Amino acid sequence: MLADPQPGDAYREEYYFRHAEDEAEVLETGITVTTPLGTFNNCIKTRNWTRLEPDLNEHKIFAPGYGLIKEINISDNTEIFLTAVQ
Repeated sequence: MLADPQPGDAYREEYYFRHAEDEAEVLETGITVTTPLGTFNNCIKTRNWTRLEPDLNEHKIFAPGYGLIKEINISDNTEIFLTAVQ
């Protein structure tokens, strides 16, 4: 994640040639998101993809102090949530 992400910023999430070439673009900042774990403020929403899996396209939501709290697979609209914090 970038230090000061702004909508339109793009970056590599990880890079290992032909194994992990994940990329992301910041779509929104400062959003509020509710999940089964609670409501999170000042979140960042990204669009994530990789050339290694062209059909995979997802959105990720990151919350300050927690990190990734929600993933949405755009292809089939399935969602994954953070369910506990230890």
